[in-house]
Amino acid sequence: MARSHAHLAFTLAANGQPDEARAAAETAMAAARQAGNPSDIGYAAFSLGESYLDTDSELAVSSLQEAERCLVSVDNMFLLGVTRISLVSALGRSGDPHRAVAGYLDLLAQWEAAANRLQLRVTVRNAAELLARCDRLDVTAAVHGAMQKRGAEPPAGSPEAIRLEASLVAARAALGDGFEAAVEGGALLSDDDLVALVRQALEAIPLD
Repeated sequence: MARSHAHLAFTLAANGQPDEARAAAETAMAAARQAGNPSDIGYAAFSLGESYLDTDSELAVSSLQEAERCLVSVDNMFLLGVTRISLVSALGRSGDPHRAVAGYLDLLAQWEAAANRLQLRVTVRNAAELLARCDRLDVTAAVHGAMQKRGAEPPAGSPEAIRLEASLVAARAALGDGFEAAVEGGALLSDDDLVALVRQALEAIPLD
């Protein structure tokens, strides 16, 4: 029961229905806590964090940190990594986006080591939003070009796509004619070069 309600919460959150997603996630949490299964509690907390992701970043962080603790306790590395993508994304939208930098660097290393290109691209896309907030709009534009070339953009109309478009609007305004050049340059990058570009940009963000 907990898993099915969590699945529903993820679907509703991805469809831009945060209130309905939250209700499903809370039902999942109640069932998971009653069963006492750490994996199910972690998965339900993950779904609750997703339901808050676009409405309350601090509550999203709190839920996702609970999910992280539960998943660490059962050594569920794949789900832990996916949860941490959402966690660092929420941290990047909280009061201090610099809190997310170390998390993104760790995730890039994890997915590279696992040779998981899908999750690596999801991580890069989310990191591009953080980089836009930290005035690295040239890298945001390059990531957009790379994902567009690969057909790896987020689903149209999804919350991630809406956030990405807001970042791209800011990039177009800031870069002017340089925006298209950055997009075209990103389209020419290999996966490894794209990850290296994002990593270097993250590492250059001052943390003080």
